[in-house]
Amino acid sequence: MVREAGHWALIDGGSQPGYLVAYRAMEHAIQRSGVHGSALVGVYNTSHCGMAGYYADMARKADRVALLFADCLPRITAFGGTEAVLGTNPLAVGIPSNTIPVLLDMSTASITNGDLLVAMREGKPIAEGLAFDPQGNPTTYPSEASKGSVRPFGG
Repeated sequence: MVREAGHWALIDGGSQPGYLVAYRAMEHAIQRSGVHGSALVGVYNTSHCGMAGYYADMARKADRVALLFADCLPRITAFGGTEAVLGTNPLAVGIPSNTIPVLLDMSTASITNGDLLVAMREGKPIAEGLAFDPQGNPTTYPSEASKGSVRPFGG
């Protein structure tokens, strides 16, 4: 814990795995929101945390609304470009309900790094129009897309 006051806290992940740091951060957010009515927890100095929806669902199950935002290394092109300049910046939302709860977990990329890895492992091409190779040429080869860039979601 670097700093904390009232409803907010800032956590240095200490270069620990993102899965552990995100889990602990959400536990802390849930606890703080129970005391203060809301919580804002920031985390830095960590790595990939997996499915962002997992952590938002922790809050939802604790009867809290969660908004989770993450930044990532550049993988996405800007509109009209071919060079990776934006992160995939996943986001997740968890909202409890008396009927049907809401859980959203999404990437801001047209195809996720995980989907590229699965396509590579299975030896399958990806859909046209989603990615560019390192030279900026459109590609359906996931291995080339993983070295190049992808379009943002929605085109």
